[in-house]
Amino acid sequence: MTVTLTIIEGPQTGRAFPFNTHDRFLVGREIDAHFRLGEDDPYISRKHFIVEVNPPLCQLMDMNSRSGTFVNNERVTSPKRLKDGDTIRAGRTVFRVSIPTPATTILPDGQIAPTDDDDNTPIIDLEPDTRTRPHDPGHIEAMNRITPNVFDGPIIPGYTIDAKLGEGGMGTVWRATRKSDGIAVAIKTVLPAHRGSEKTMQRFLREAEILQKLSHPHIVPFRQIDKTDGLLFFVMDLIDGLDAGKLVKSQGPLSVPRAVRLTQQLCDALGYAHDQGFVHRDVKPSNVLVSRDSLGLEHAQLADFGLARTYQASAMSGLTLVSDTCGTPEFMPPEQATEFRFVKPTADQFSAGATLYYLLTGTTAYDGGGVAHERILRVALTEPIRLRDRNADLPAELEKIVHRAMARKPTDRFPDVRAFATALQPFA
Repeated sequence: MTVTLTIIEGPQTGRAFPFNTHDRFLVGREIDAHFRLGEDDPYISRKHFIVEVNPPLCQLMDMNSRSGTFVNNERVTSPKRLKDGDTIRAGRTVFRVSIPTPATTILPDGQIAPTDDDDNTPIIDLEPDTRTRPHDPGHIEAMNRITPNVFDGPIIPGYTIDAKLGEGGMGTVWRATRKSDGIAVAIKTVLPAHRGSEKTMQRFLREAEILQKLSHPHIVPFRQIDKTDGLLFFVMDLIDGLDAGKLVKSQGPLSVPRAVRLTQQLCDALGYAHDQGFVHRDVKPSNVLVSRDSLGLEHAQLADFGLARTYQASAMSGLTLVSDTCGTPEFMPPEQATEFRFVKPTADQFSAGATLYYLLTGTTAYDGGGVAHERILRVALTEPIRLRDRNADLPAELEKIVHRAMARKPTDRFPDVRAFATALQPFA
């Protein structure tokens, strides 16, 4: 299925932009915009609006543009789900949205569901707005199929679920016991936001299995990647310790040497993975697990390596721009807000810098809360707060290093994460 945006008015009338995979489309004056309008349309902002497409789903978010973005002549003030035939106006340019009508299947409860182009398997949309309707029969039926043991944890073949360890935007982590040998493991379960066909699920699993090849002392390995009754699950080693976020919450900001040493270990893991062609895309304190080695020294291990990229690229992720599955905004580089398919290793460097910032201050580099899309806009459009504005006692040279790693332009960051770790060495 292909979703198409066609310009029907404006300087480039007739130009069309087709999308047949999960993608984002940024319109603006900046050089990194996917569709750039310059002097031929002076009413366009640097970053004007962004459309996320995951056929047949399509959603628009205005990027706080000066002159506004209008859908069907109504100004957009919050993320707007688009439908076939809608028009988008920004400045002098007008786009028409074309979304083919998918084939449909009548579900057992009488509802109509779109079907996958490959094998006519019903697709059940479990987007966040749907999940908030607990009395929707289709929602309840789907949830019961996918998580049959809601109160005691999921049923994972070959494992006994012991306890919930944590929960995030992309999934839930459980402590479990492997029945074959009694070994304790951690299992991450992910309920797809958009339930696709068996072929879609198998395609995702094939792409995710390559993540099992990563082997490094500072990376938590995936031991098994599989599905059960529509639920994705990822079996990992159980780390006897706390994640860095909980560590800071329980003990307060870390000392400079301690925070730097953990960050250097993080950079060691990232450098290795980047050499193998992997980008993590979701580096944050909660994904940094801290334990003690045989000598009693702190040992950091990075979890969920590559999982965010693989999941977001799949049709099952639904629309991620205004949900936590696109990465935790406060640790996400600006370019990731508008581009997730081709994010480079420099994105991980930004996130490692933002993680060090948090370890040193106990807070993120951006003020304010708000819903997900407001937090994303803050990261995409504003500068991080200076490190020493959070804690004036921190060394000025350390502040320079952290903010170079967190530079808004990737070209202004260190050449790679190893150079970042080397620059930190005087503070270790």
